[in-house]
Amino acid sequence: MSPHTTPGQFYRALLKRFARTGAQFSIAVGVAVVIGWFLGSVTLKSVLPGFTAMKMNTACGLIAAGASLWMLHSTEPGFWLYRLGRVLAVFVTALGGMTLAEEYLGFDLGIDQLIIHDDLLDIPNPGRMALTAEFSFLLIGMALLSLKASSSYSAAWAHWLAVPPLLISTLVIVGYAYGVESLYQASVYNSMALHTAIVFFILALSVWAADFKHGFALIAASDTAGGVVSRWLLPIIPVTLFFLGWIGLKGAQAGLYGFQFGMALIVLMGITICVIAVAWTANILHNTDIVRKVAETEVINLNAALELRRSEERFRLLVRGVKDYAILMLDPKGLIASWNEGTERINGYKADEIIGEHFSCFYAPEDRASGKPEAALLQAVSQGEFEEEGWRLRKDSSGFWASDSITPLCNENGELRGFSKVTRDITERKKAEALILQQVKELSRSNEDLAQFASVASHDLQEPLRMVIRYTQLLSRKYQGKLDADADELIAFAVDGANRMHQLIQDLLTYSRVGTKETMLLEINSDDALQQAIMNLRGAIEDSGAQVTHDRLPHVLADKSQLIQLFQNLVGNAIKYQKPGTPKIHVSAAMNGAKKWNFSVTDNGLGIDPKNFEKIFGMFQRLHTREEFTGTGIGLALCKKIVERHGGGISVESQPGLGSTFRFALAGAE
Repeated sequence: MSPHTTPGQFYRALLKRFARTGAQFSIAVGVAVVIGWFLGSVTLKSVLPGFTAMKMNTACGLIAAGASLWMLHSTEPGFWLYRLGRVLAVFVTALGGMTLAEEYLGFDLGIDQLIIHDDLLDIPNPGRMALTAEFSFLLIGMALLSLKASSSYSAAWAHWLAVPPLLISTLVIVGYAYGVESLYQASVYNSMALHTAIVFFILALSVWAADFKHGFALIAASDTAGGVVSRWLLPIIPVTLFFLGWIGLKGAQAGLYGFQFGMALIVLMGITICVIAVAWTANILHNTDIVRKVAETEVINLNAALELRRSEERFRLLVRGVKDYAILMLDPKGLIASWNEGTERINGYKADEIIGEHFSCFYAPEDRASGKPEAALLQAVSQGEFEEEGWRLRKDSSGFWASDSITPLCNENGELRGFSKVTRDITERKKAEALILQQVKELSRSNEDLAQFASVASHDLQEPLRMVIRYTQLLSRKYQGKLDADADELIAFAVDGANRMHQLIQDLLTYSRVGTKETMLLEINSDDALQQAIMNLRGAIEDSGAQVTHDRLPHVLADKSQLIQLFQNLVGNAIKYQKPGTPKIHVSAAMNGAKKWNFSVTDNGLGIDPKNFEKIFGMFQRLHTREEFTGTGIGLALCKKIVERHGGGISVESQPGLGSTFRFALAGAE
């Protein structure tokens, strides 16, 4: 066997040769017997004097079966030789089937003495083969037809059909060897010849060997443990037991020992042979299993090493390709062992300039003098990581703000192998933080100025306005109806304008206070806030006959005065913007998935066109004229600002004529 050939490959080649040899053997024996019949040679017909002679039709059947096996095994489907092999298989099947029909149905088709007349003896059915031969021909022919079938199921039947002829021929051979006529002779004139049994035995095995893709041959030709066991045990045990029985029988017949002693000797030797075979097989399986486990371990280790090498290469390529971070590997002393493009971009060093240098070259002189780099390594070892933001130096001595992270690297035994150091340039972030801080200070100062302006406006602007309102109202009361109609109208315009100006200033002050006053979020009962808002609106509610209802409302985190203002504006708008009939307003709340309370204020009012949903929350935005409804257009803008100051948003759902639902969310109290 070649060193590059596996046992399975070797035995598959051996099975091919066995199948061809078996076919040739069948042809050769059949031809020899045919010659023996024409020459009258007892040796060719019977092997030994006194043994049963092989019939002429049996010899012809063996020639056809051997030729069919050789053609089917040596060619592929589609060739004319393969088709001829199939025709011969049909002939073998027909020969066995027709002879069996003659045997059991009692008629004579004339095939028993078609070639030569066997009339030397006055016996029934001269020239007819043995019943066991007829049955074997039928099954061998069917097995040959199943070889190389397109269906795996059909091809596997060839192996099963060869089993009965194999068992029959084995039984006949044992009968001849042991001198037991009942094993090979069905009747006085119906027995299978010895060489017929031998050829059927080899033909059945050859059918198995011709197809090692199915059945037992598949196992025997494999490289598995089952293949090893079958190749050792199956040839050894049957042959050994056969010869042990034969030797024991011959010894008893020669008078060397009694029958009982002979049987005991046969059993003892059989047990010994079986134990040796089992031990030998167990040793083979044990060694095979050891080899398999060693191979599996080597494959696992090889795959692990290959995967590690690939991972290291991917990591190396990844690190080298990173440009926003300087990623370095340090040895235990802090010397730089690897470099990436980010290091060159951030620190300005190329690989040949930085590898082998101490990483302290990135620190300012005063930091190096104080031992800050060494302290960073010690802290990384003791705490498992070191992180710091500080001033670092580039190759050209220019400075930058850096975010450093140093991590110790240890082997599986916990021994320090080095460090990984990741640096990011955060100079721009620091500048942005400084700019944001400056803007926050300016915004705080602006808010203070705005709060101061609101305070001034609330006192200094309203005082003259109150004087104007007072005197225009006096003019209206004193001179209404005493002057002409134009004068009354002008006075009414002045009074209305002053009142609207007063309301506008009040709304603007309220809006500005929401933006400048620090919102104090406390746990409050939103039910109480709604009741206070309803109390503030009781005049409008009584005048309109409105019905304000609500569910049980939760405790929330809110500024109480702003929440009252929010409810007051939404309910007030629902009362104001009404169609004829009784205004109905309902307030409810439900918890959402974000652990916030979704509030809804629903009314049966005029409704809003969806195209105006965004517009109504803007400053001074009105959908109706002052003659239709009073107001400054600030109410919903104020509601939006209050909700946003509480970390939420407000929205509306509505259709003209179908009422509206305003929704907003507030955080629940823990």
